[in-house]
Amino acid sequence: MKHMFDKTQVEIMKSRVEKLNPESTPQWGKFNVHGMICHLQDQMTYALGKKEEITELAKGPPMFLRNLFRLYIPMLKGKIQTSPVMLETQPREWEEDKARVIRLMENLLENREKETWPFHPFFGPLTGLDWARLVWRHNNHHLSQFGV
Repeated sequence: MKHMFDKTQVEIMKSRVEKLNPESTPQWGKFNVHGMICHLQDQMTYALGKKEEITELAKGPPMFLRNLFRLYIPMLKGKIQTSPVMLETQPREWEEDKARVIRLMENLLENREKETWPFHPFFGPLTGLDWARLVWRHNNHHLSQFGV
């Protein structure tokens, strides 16, 4: 399973981000490209423990179903409502925001030995590798949304 603790996968993700431009249009969903970049920033910033941690599990299906979604079932296109903490960053300057996403990808790789990782608001306690897999799937989902 692909993850953000694999240097090759991080390099592939970074090159996909580099292919985006302010005119990139979504194939589904509500995000514009700049809003999506900020959303990726928020998720990776949260994963790195640099945002206030949410410690209460959101209502939803049983955990075994959640884990199937986290690991195997393709992410639904335009159907998932995300936590407000993953939607806080407002677009500023395009190139700076894009560069920040790339730096956060590198930060995840650099922090792969970290022992304590934040509680996920939908999936609960996750290990570093769990986060690395989830971030890879999330980034892949949204980059695919914009055709890269």
